Amino acid sequence: MNEPLISVVLPTYNRAEQVKQAVLSVLNQTEKALEVIVVDDGSADGTQAALQEIQDARLRYVWQERAGACAARNRGVSLARGAYVAFQDSDDRWRRDKLSVQLRCLRETGADAVFCPLARQEEDGGVSLFPAHLQAGFVRPEDSLLGVGTQTLIGVKEAFLQFPFDPDMPRLQEFEMLCRLRRQYSLYFQNQPLVDYAPGGDSISADPEKLTAAIRLLREKHPALFSGPTAEKEALSGRLRLDARNLCLSGKGGWRDCLRLAAELDDAKAKRQLSLAKMGLYAPYIRLRAAAKRQKENNSIPWRIAAFPVRAARKIRKTLTALFQAEQIRCYQRKKSVFGSRLARQWAVSAAADMLTGFHTHFYHKAIRRFLDEELKDAARALPEPKQAGGPLPVWALWWDGEENAPPCVKISLQSQRKYFAGPEYDYHLLTKENYRQYVQLDPAALARFEQGEMSLTHLSDVLRCALLCRYGGLWLDATVYMSGPLDRAALGLDFYTVRKTTYPENRRALIPAGRWACYVLRCRPGDPLMTFLTAAYAIYWRKYADVTDYFLLDEMIDAAYRLIPSVKQMMDGVPVNNERVFDLYNMRNEAYTPEKTAPILQNTYLHKLSYKDKYLDCRPDGRMTVWKWLREEARREV
Repeated sequence: MNEPLISVVLPTYNRAEQVKQAVLSVLNQTEKALEVIVVDDGSADGTQAALQEIQDARLRYVWQERAGACAARNRGVSLARGAYVAFQDSDDRWRRDKLSVQLRCLRETGADAVFCPLARQEEDGGVSLFPAHLQAGFVRPEDSLLGVGTQTLIGVKEAFLQFPFDPDMPRLQEFEMLCRLRRQYSLYFQNQPLVDYAPGGDSISADPEKLTAAIRLLREKHPALFSGPTAEKEALSGRLRLDARNLCLSGKGGWRDCLRLAAELDDAKAKRQLSLAKMGLYAPYIRLRAAAKRQKENNSIPWRIAAFPVRAARKIRKTLTALFQAEQIRCYQRKKSVFGSRLARQWAVSAAADMLTGFHTHFYHKAIRRFLDEELKDAARALPEPKQAGGPLPVWALWWDGEENAPPCVKISLQSQRKYFAGPEYDYHLLTKENYRQYVQLDPAALARFEQGEMSLTHLSDVLRCALLCRYGGLWLDATVYMSGPLDRAALGLDFYTVRKTTYPENRRALIPAGRWACYVLRCRPGDPLMTFLTAAYAIYWRKYADVTDYFLLDEMIDAAYRLIPSVKQMMDGVPVNNERVFDLYNMRNEAYTPEKTAPILQNTYLHKLSYKDKYLDCRPDGRMTVWKWLREEARREV
């Protein structure tokens, strides 16, 4: 056999049933230039016989007297023939591309070692990621390495030869080893889970007594970690508090020792909880907090009642802050100079009511309707019949600065769109500021407004989509529309298609479309009457005005076409209800992922509207993987 590129060290002890699957998860990697060194730490359950069933020359089996996992790993490293060493545990599973992804990261970044999150499967089907506190990139001196799993680690062999695992550590062995290794070698965190972990009852990480013993030993070996308020010290005390909580909830002993040691590490929370324990109130306190957390996650009626005053106070504070911002005054003065005092006054009152109630007001919409009906009545006359399109269906998306400069939610959305519009029957185009002129020439007045800073990029994209659809027809998708399945061919065969939701009374009050259309998904034929009207309407509007009456100007104009042109109303009313849960994935993006949450959404909804303007979290504070992180992993697997 040729010299392996990667040596995978796998220690095991009395896990004959599990170790075989762990070994196969390594041998089945897409990276084939490897060897697997199984170091049997004195097993007596037929481990060797189980491994002999695997007929692969890359597997090496070594037996030793019982000495512990650290000694077994160190022996495996000493026997390694590869330039890189990776570690696997006998009860974990690697995803098929784990080594190839990490090897590519090592080469691209020049790091000495790379590690990734460990994905722990929870009983409810959700996933927790460890570590959850690190950001992708090189590990900084102030970053805590607590929670890094040995089975996620790969690096140059010399690093692990120079800094072996300490057999005296009863727990946190990888943490202690990395604390020494990081002083001389560079570490890189690749924020992509590549290892699946299902904790068992015999796992060393399930023993709290070993945790307290390990932390006391760490204080002796690495006193600098515990001098002052360091990230490592804070992380260790937090782990102790978490163990104390879990032990208390399960009715087991040992939680007092965890709290005492955390208090010794100057943890203020642990000191308060230890005081409660002395009064016999710690257990009721922990159970009450756990019950409140369950009520909050389920958004139960008691929780909503209890949380209402706090939420109301936050909303009032936010509203008052917004009302007194100088931007509101400047915006009012700008609208007054463009549209006149009457319309600006109505806008100002409406903006205040909008911030106070969360809803757009009827009277302001009526004022805008009267204004636009008068301004755009000429655009609604003598509209041509739409043309029959031939050839592939054009699909349009826009990201002004190019995909390479797009935020993550845009990148995965564009990837999903390409996946479902990759066939010969489609012609997918991603427009940018560099190439949009190849397809259409925009009205000079609108372009001038944009170049002079009087029109935002959002409203330029509205002008662009209308001009494109008017000329070529096809399907417009915002760059923040994520697709989880193909669109119905029958729906795409309609003269007009958009996202149409059930109309509820609250929709009519809150949004202009009221479920009738969605500007982020529009499908039509070339010369469509609606797009012809909108193109002409924008030309009229931007030649005369240097500001928008309302942020949702495109919706206001579509609403004008819906009222003024009977054929447009008939065409839009003919679209069936579809994708009713289009915002659900976005709304729950930062919630903990479970299949029960996502499966109902994906059944009948294939278009999902995201937004690049808001914050996206990979993990909850407790390490649970969020719906957003799951969505990113799904996008990676699809590609």
